[in-house]
Amino acid sequence: MSGCGNAAAEAIDCLELDHVVGSIAGDNTMLIIVDKEENVAEIISLFENMISKRDRND
Repeated sequence: MSGCGNAAAEAIDCLELDHVVGSIAGDNTMLIIVDKEENVAEIISLFENMISKRDRND
């Protein structure tokens, strides 16, 4: 949704996830900064699990 990138990035930052250093967001884009390349798969998996749980609750 246009205009929600900043809100989504703020929500992710507030989760204080291990390995997430921070984020940069625009209107409808977001970049999540992960501390090390080897931790990227773990973060992606975490978000995929969050999305799949949300889809099951709809």
